[in-house]
Amino acid sequence: MNKRPIHVLALAMLTIPWAPSAVAEAEYAAFFIKNSTMDQEFFVGLTTFDLQLEHASQQPDRHIKDVETYYDPAGVLRHDVTFSGGSNPTSVLTEQTQAEVVAAAAAYAANNLYISDLSSALGADGVRRYTVVFRWELGPYATFFGQTKSEFSATRQEQGNAGNWPAVMEITIDSDGVKRFDSVFKVDSIQPWYHATDRSEADFQVLVQQQSNAGREVAYVEQYRNKNGVVKYAALFVTDSTNRMHALGLTKAELDVLIFVNEGVGFELVDVASLQGVGSGEQPSWDNDQHGLAGTNGVPELTLSALPYLGQTIDLNIGNSSGAPAPCLFLMGLEQADLPFAGGSIWFDPITSFAFQLPAGGASLPVALPSDVTLTGIKVRCQAAQADAGAPEGISLSQQLIVVLGRLE
Repeated sequence: MNKRPIHVLALAMLTIPWAPSAVAEAEYAAFFIKNSTMDQEFFVGLTTFDLQLEHASQQPDRHIKDVETYYDPAGVLRHDVTFSGGSNPTSVLTEQTQAEVVAAAAAYAANNLYISDLSSALGADGVRRYTVVFRWELGPYATFFGQTKSEFSATRQEQGNAGNWPAVMEITIDSDGVKRFDSVFKVDSIQPWYHATDRSEADFQVLVQQQSNAGREVAYVEQYRNKNGVVKYAALFVTDSTNRMHALGLTKAELDVLIFVNEGVGFELVDVASLQGVGSGEQPSWDNDQHGLAGTNGVPELTLSALPYLGQTIDLNIGNSSGAPAPCLFLMGLEQADLPFAGGSIWFDPITSFAFQLPAGGASLPVALPSDVTLTGIKVRCQAAQADAGAPEGISLSQQLIVVLGRLE
């Protein structure tokens, strides 16, 4: 693609009526079971020391069922933990490297202690540290660490063919943007199951209903950001007639209220997935959404070269569907819409736009993002339209590009 300076876009961004964003906070996904007797207790933000102390004080009546590990803005490792009543004792290891977890799993298995949950966080020093819960159960279990998506898919197929299901899973993104899977499969299980990854919140809600219609309910859920910073969901569905309910996108205050209300009607918390600094916070992201309109060579590309941090210069990549120089109109806005245009749709209400001549090979346009930190969390919607005789009405359309501005620490 041709690369040339683009000052018009930077000026156009300044004409948008930005509004200050809210302060970053965690987002929670929670799952509840009707008439549970698990006697749950949920804690948020425990330090490693406090986690170990609470674990000791909760026994023997309660044991760790679920843990989410993360670094807070000050660089302190913290844990969101659900304790549950039960007869199977647990042991917890904290601040473990992957190699240490693998070694511990082999040692604990000799005493019928298997990984029942794990979570990890990447430190500023580049080291990923795990919190791992071991629970006494009759095994065996099969554990896999650091697999790519294709490797995990192959493992999932192989384990599924053997009648095993993924009892534990952690999804992370490494420093190179590669998705990694840590998983524990329960061996010799006859439980029918379905597993899904990389689902948006809307897609996930549809999937839950589809699986419920097929007699399967959520057993656990995982939240993570993909390499573009977009929040995605993964979940395991198992055949179960138990009455369950779930809620996504909760603040901590909303989660507290939901726990209290649900306990009053017989639903107990069984799984929580937390993600720090989601939504209107400091985390930048970009993603393509909705469908475009194909021209001679398909739907034209509209992507970013990097995460959109305020004050940084990134490239806006615009593909050419016609393969020949063509007029192009670039549109920007804030509010979602569905405006019919040239046989397709503009997926937002445009606030500003600019036209330019798009080279035959497309263009990679450097864009200097504003440095104003009050723009943190703003969601900008973009779309490109270009002349293309191969399109139904002579104009092809890119997909919508959704950009969430974030700031560097």
